[in-house]
Amino acid sequence: MVVAYEMDTDKVVGNIESYGDKVDVLIVWDNSETRVHDWSAVKRFRADAIVNQDMHNIGLARAYNNACRMAKERGCTHLMTMDQDSLFVNFDAYREQIVDNGITCVGVNRSDWQQLSAHEVGFACQSGSTFPIAMLEDIGGFRDDFFISMVDADICLSAEAHGYSIMQAGRCTIKHPIGSGRKVAVFGHSIAVSDYTALRHYYDSRNRILMWWLYPDDCDLRFKMHHFKGRIKLMLKILLFEQDKYHKILAIIRGTYSGLQNKYTPF
Repeated sequence: MVVAYEMDTDKVVGNIESYGDKVDVLIVWDNSETRVHDWSAVKRFRADAIVNQDMHNIGLARAYNNACRMAKERGCTHLMTMDQDSLFVNFDAYREQIVDNGITCVGVNRSDWQQLSAHEVGFACQSGSTFPIAMLEDIGGFRDDFFISMVDADICLSAEAHGYSIMQAGRCTIKHPIGSGRKVAVFGHSIAVSDYTALRHYYDSRNRILMWWLYPDDCDLRFKMHHFKGRIKLMLKILLFEQDKYHKILAIIRGTYSGLQNKYTPF
């Protein structure tokens, strides 16, 4: 399944075409809130595609859980999650390596993908990952309260805590932009700028700290200090290079406060 949000549907369908005809059930979950998008292109590509759009953003985690139930009702044993801007390279090889006893993931933006072999890893990006539905039911599914951001880190740690492995498939990759992909030149150095929304910054700041409460053994003092240094650098980049500075920095502060209070306060 692929989750979409305020996007150019033609570009999304172009990405879906890299894998969408090789899955049993194709689900497109449109979280857009501003307008109803035209998904006729995905229907032309695959007439039986399921498109859900109700002008309400329910976040990633709840969309994944809903798609999991829909997939199980249609006889599926696994759920693959994709971002709208991810394009698969050599999906056939990936599909052959999907495991039943844990998460199957794929390397992101790997130029050496043809030389990669399958191996166990400690983390899986949500885009390009496949989850056995039985495993998701065993561990309680995706954490709805996380909405967006850190949904993948949480499900990985939860799966490992329940004895499941994470395998990265070989001979394949996904092409996936990180943030807006925009870079600015400062004194001869290139600095990446995400241009994330205030909503994204809020949940990213909040959920990263909530992970400390959920998985204390995986988050030592050094890890926490690294997080705060990262937030400071992020706010500096927002001040210097991004628009909507006030709301984004306020969102980071609010999210940090909610996380430190161990509260799941929504944006």
